[in-house]
Amino acid sequence: MKPARKRELANFLIDAYRVSIRRATAVIQLRQATYFYRAKPRDDRAERQRIREIAATRIRYGAERIHVLLRREGWLINHKKTYRIYCEEGLNLRSKRPRRRVAAAHRQERPVVSTLNACWSMDFVADQLFNG
Repeated sequence: MKPARKRELANFLIDAYRVSIRRATAVIQLRQATYFYRAKPRDDRAERQRIREIAATRIRYGAERIHVLLRREGWLINHKKTYRIYCEEGLNLRSKRPRRRVAAAHRQERPVVSTLNACWSMDFVADQLFNG
């Protein structure tokens, strides 16, 4: 069970049965430090903005290379935080260029058939002749 749910149950016990916080947390097996803990949201807007700017200018760079650039610019940022922001921004899902051997042409819609027998294809897979 998650700590937030246990905290709700502890609050229910405190309100409904008029027990102390100490007793309620002991019954639910929740530490008092966890009961009193308040999360502090991270303020990493500046780092987020800079990572997005670097990723936009250097399209082929991954999280590791972006982290190196940030450190060179003087940002005091952990590589794990760089990777977390990089993933949360969806930068790891960028579509990269296809390999050289793969055609880079985009698919186009088939032209509309305007007359009879205007659209046809050939089948090279099977040979119907008996002697090949």
